[in-house]
Amino acid sequence: ADLLSDYAIVVQKFDEATGQWVSIGGTNPEASLIDLSLIGGTPTAVLEGLDAGQYRAFIGYEGLLGVGLGGTLTGTMDVYNPYIVASYSVEPISGNVIKDASLTGEVDAASSSAVISQVNGIAVDPVAGATITGTYGTLVIDQDGNYTYTPTVDGANLGQVDQFTYTLLDPVTGNTSEATLYVRLDSDSVDMTWNDTDPSQPAVITSPLPVDAMDNVASAEIDMVYPVTTEVL
Repeated sequence: ADLLSDYAIVVQKFDEATGQWVSIGGTNPEASLIDLSLIGGTPTAVLEGLDAGQYRAFIGYEGLLGVGLGGTLTGTMDVYNPYIVASYSVEPISGNVIKDASLTGEVDAASSSAVISQVNGIAVDPVAGATITGTYGTLVIDQDGNYTYTPTVDGANLGQVDQFTYTLLDPVTGNTSEATLYVRLDSDSVDMTWNDTDPSQPAVITSPLPVDAMDNVASAEIDMVYPVTTEVL
C-alpha cells in the first residue's frame, strides 16, 4: 500500500476544439493525477460521471525510487443505451379529491360532513376505504377523499389517462354530486404534451420512445430503468 502512494493514474480527454489532450478535473494539459487504492488486491482508480468522448490513461510515478508494478493498465467502463429499457419503476401519486383544486382552480363545494360514498360504482367503506383497479393502475381511497394511485409497471401505458368517477355524499341532506379524477401517466424520461382543456385525452409524446364534483387531475410517473453493462477497454 505504501508503494501505491508514489503511483497515480493519468487520465486525459481529447478536446476536439483545441486538438489537445486535457487532464480530467482541470485545464492543465500535463494531466491530473488520480490516486491508486487497493480493491480486491488490485491497484485501482475509479472515475465516475465521465462525459462522452475520447480518453487515454497511463500510469504516472511521483516517487524517488521506481518499483515496478508488474502488471498492465486495463480500463473498464459502464455504459447504457437510452433506447434499450431493462425495466420500469413507478412513482405513486397522492392527493385528496375533495380538497385538491381542478385545472381551473376550483374545489368541491361540500359541507364538513360530506364523504366519498363510492368510486366507479364501488362503495367506499367508512373504515377500510376502497381499492379500485383502474385501466392503468390501482386507486386506494377513503371516505375523506384521501387517495393514492399506483401505476401498473408497464411502459406501454406512458401518456395514457386513468379515470375514476366518484360520488360526493352529504349524509345530512342526502344530496350527491359526481365528478371524475383523471390520473395522467407521465414520465421524466419521455417528453409529453397534455391537453389541459380536456384532461381525459392522452398525451402527445414528443420524444422517441425506446424500442423496448370538480374534476381533478393528477400525474403519476413511470420511469425507465436502463441496463448498465461493463465493457473492457
